[in-house]
Amino acid sequence: VGERNMPKVQDHFSLPAPSSEVRFRRSNVRVYEQPNSQFILQEHATVHQNVGRFSSGSNLGDGASTRPGDNQNLNMYVTVKETSDSTYGLTFLRATYSLIAVFMGGFLFIFGLVLLLFLFIDLATALGLTSGGSLKAAAFVAIIFSIPVFVYSLSMDAHSATGASW
Repeated sequence: VGERNMPKVQDHFSLPAPSSEVRFRRSNVRVYEQPNSQFILQEHATVHQNVGRFSSGSNLGDGASTRPGDNQNLNMYVTVKETSDSTYGLTFLRATYSLIAVFMGGFLFIFGLVLLLFLFIDLATALGLTSGGSLKAAAFVAIIFSIPVFVYSLSMDAHSATGASW
């Protein structure tokens, strides 16, 4: 059987990613990835025998040919498919993980806010602004120097909890 070339398919520049192409027997399969599905474009050729018809090289009219391959037609087809790889279970799992991440982020935010609030309350206590308090200079300086350390450590906790990259 004489092999004909399949038509060339060119990806448009507006696609988010180029297609993946696989050749198998007499077909080209192009796969276009989407977030929860795949768009599949399959180009294939089928061979049909011309039986019972007059061929160009035959004078008998019985479908026999004097040249090999004359009684075969190569037909080109394009099949378009879309497959989904998302299920209700996967959607539920993603929603559960998202909810847990939101709760953990909220917990870390509240914990950090409370920690900084107690730090500034301790700062007011070291200054002697409370009733019956006296100025404690060493404690005041230590608290002032500890503020950047607390803020930095809380930002790193939030960074590691969310998985963000700096």
